[in-house]
Amino acid sequence: MSKYTTEVRYICASKSKLPESGYFATGKKITPQDYCTAAMQEIFDEFIVNMYADIGHADVLTKILYHYYTREIAFETYYLWKTNMNRFMWEHFSEYKELYKSIDVQYDMFNDVDIKREHSGENSSNVESKTNSDNKQSGKTTQKYSDTPQGALVGLEADRYLSSAQIVENASSGDTSGHASSDGKGTEHYVETVKGKQGSKAYSQLVVDYRKAIMNVDMRIINDISDMFFNLW
Repeated sequence: MSKYTTEVRYICASKSKLPESGYFATGKKITPQDYCTAAMQEIFDEFIVNMYADIGHADVLTKILYHYYTREIAFETYYLWKTNMNRFMWEHFSEYKELYKSIDVQYDMFNDVDIKREHSGENSSNVESKTNSDNKQSGKTTQKYSDTPQGALVGLEADRYLSSAQIVENASSGDTSGHASSDGKGTEHYVETVKGKQGSKAYSQLVVDYRKAIMNVDMRIINDISDMFFNLW
């Protein structure tokens, strides 16, 4: 029973437009969550509901009503309470929007390094070669014949008993030169990715740090808006 002003549960019951019998037509009992969900769009203005719905967190408005379901409003009239509730949620929307964005970010708690290096460039080369050579050859050939066997090979070598002899001298020379060059040009591109755990912290410590960093934004809002309700009960 209300002692100072009006309890939130009575406001939700009247604004929800649900059956006064406390039961749906199907026979299912109406719960406090049902009253809060149905009354939320009557208590909060449409543009407030749409703002929080756009960031995917309109359910926080219902959670506020359910959290303070048995508490009394901190204003003399329902209209003053409703006006200040909507004002508060509007004025703090920018802050709460960023908080929700921060907890919606998905990241790997076990990886503390995620680096990407990208390199692009051009390279060119020029190769030139020259060759130059001079070749000279000379030779002398002596042919000796003997039709008589008196002197054998010893006499032939000593130029005795020769039937015929011939000396042939030859010489040759040559000069060669050459020149070759080549040019080359190309591009290169590569991407280096470094990802994983590099720090000295143990995996168990990373889990503990992750839990400490988790923020319950819904409860933050519920606590921030507590001045709209009597803190005596």
